[in-house]
Amino acid sequence: MRALKHLCFVWLLLAGFAYAQTPTATPAPAATTTPTPIKPPAPLRVAVDPHEPPFVYKSGEKLSGLEIELARGLGDALNRPVVFVETSMTDLIPALLDDKADIVMSGMAINRLRQVRTAFCSPYLRIGQLALCRRAELSIYVNNNNLQNVRGDIGVVTGSTGDMVVSAQFAFAGHTPFPTYAEAVQALLSKKVDLVLADYPVAIWECAENEASIGMVPNFLSQEDVAWAVRKDDDALRSAANAYLEQLRTSGKLALTIHKWIPDAATESIAPSSSPGSMPAPAVTADTAKPPAAKN
Repeated sequence: MRALKHLCFVWLLLAGFAYAQTPTATPAPAATTTPTPIKPPAPLRVAVDPHEPPFVYKSGEKLSGLEIELARGLGDALNRPVVFVETSMTDLIPALLDDKADIVMSGMAINRLRQVRTAFCSPYLRIGQLALCRRAELSIYVNNNNLQNVRGDIGVVTGSTGDMVVSAQFAFAGHTPFPTYAEAVQALLSKKVDLVLADYPVAIWECAENEASIGMVPNFLSQEDVAWAVRKDDDALRSAANAYLEQLRTSGKLALTIHKWIPDAATESIAPSSSPGSMPAPAVTADTAKPPAAKN
């Protein structure tokens, strides 16, 4: 009996030793998944000419103006940071077509030539071309015939609608291009040109800055709808921009924003979204010119 117990003890001892020598399986490490980094939204690159007050202008290094406020609002609506691409009037569309910008927001008017190269969003403002003259000579030009039969030199910004209007409507005048409206106005003040053509909002701005020396001839020479331009294949951005504009228009915020920058153009200059294009404007004979009313 004692021998049997001793044998069992030895067997248990050997079994325990064998168990201790058996390698224990190491548990597989838990699978780890690396979270996919969230890609930040692409910036909305907005082409602007910073010499187009009150649409776009600079105060020191800060960009301000109607289009700047609308561009930042569009960026917020799309959840995209806004980057402004500053260029000249003549380089706005090239910047867009060369993929240096996604959209042009710089007080650009719709015309047939620009429609060949770009796709315009819904227009949001109706404006017209006006002539600026030296205040002492304002009475000479109030009659539209006297204005369009002028034989002096007319200053325009290169590539602007005024540049086209001079060629089309002023048969006897000289044509002097300038890079900016400010330079054209200085040429007017120094008597290097006799008139300067400018969009209505720009004309108002320049008159306000030179109130004692510049007058605005109250006869509209054209009528255009202002809109934003995108590349023809960018239907997504065009649709998103139109939706943003419609939201602003429906809420009444568009009129308030325009009124902030162009005080007397809050209502009658807002163009209907269904009528892009350009047509002649009726002459305005009031002492203070107002932009032509939008037709419904």
